[in-house]
Amino acid sequence: MEIVHFEQQIFQEGHILHLVGQHIVMCIVGPPNSGKSTVAATLEVVADCLVRSLKSRTAWEHLQLSVKALDADLGTPTVGAISEGRGKDGDALQAAKKPWTLELGQQALSGVIREKATTNVIIIDVPGRIDEISELILGAADCGIILTHDWALKSAWSKFLGKMGVELLAQARTWRKPVELGSTVRVFDRGEILTGRITGLQRAVWSWDPFIKFLASALLYDFFPKIVVERERKIHRLLNHGHAKSA
Repeated sequence: MEIVHFEQQIFQEGHILHLVGQHIVMCIVGPPNSGKSTVAATLEVVADCLVRSLKSRTAWEHLQLSVKALDADLGTPTVGAISEGRGKDGDALQAAKKPWTLELGQQALSGVIREKATTNVIIIDVPGRIDEISELILGAADCGIILTHDWALKSAWSKFLGKMGVELLAQARTWRKPVELGSTVRVFDRGEILTGRITGLQRAVWSWDPFIKFLASALLYDFFPKIVVERERKIHRLLNHGHAKSA
C-alpha cells in the first residue's frame, strides 16, 4: 500500500506504448447522481491532453493513441452534453431522457462495440442501477471504477463488477458541492487499486481536479498497460498449451 502526493512523478511514460494497437473499455459505475458522467467527460479531456503532450516531444511524434468517453446510459445521456458545455442545461437534459429498456441497452452495447473497433481507450458511463441492462452493457467492459456519494453502497457495486468479471481499478467517494476536505488521492497501490475523494462535481469538465488528473495518469501509465501485458501473457500461455496438446 502506497500513499502518494499528487505531484510526485511515479509513472514511467514508456508504459503507455503497450496501449498502441490495443482496445480497452473501462466502465464507470455507481448509484445515480454520483458524478459518473462528469468524471467520464473529464477523463477523456485529461487523458487526451496527456497523449497530446507526449506527442509534442521529440521521439513521441508518431504516437497513435485515442481516448473516447461514451454515453452508455442512453436513458439519461449526459456525457456528450457535458463535453459540449451543456451539462447544466437542465431543460435540455430532461428532454433527452427516455424510458430505460433492454432495447436501449442493446443499442448502447452496439455503440460501444463499434467504437472499440477504432478507439484504443473507451470510457463508458453506465446506468446507476444494478440490473440486467447494466449487466448487458458491462459485457463489453474490461475494467471499471466505482463512484458513489454514499460509501455504504460501494460494496454492492464492487460485487457487481466481480460478478461480471470486470476488474476494479479505482473507487472514489464524490460530492456535488465543494467541501472543506477537497479532492484527494487516499491510497494508490500500483497496478492494484486507487482510492480517493472527488468534490465539487457540477456537470462540467473538471480538468483541474487533482484526483481525476492523477487517475488519468494512473490509467494510461500503470493500470491499462498492466491489463494489456496480462492479456498478452494469458494468450501466450493458452497458445503454448494448445501447441503442447497437439504435439
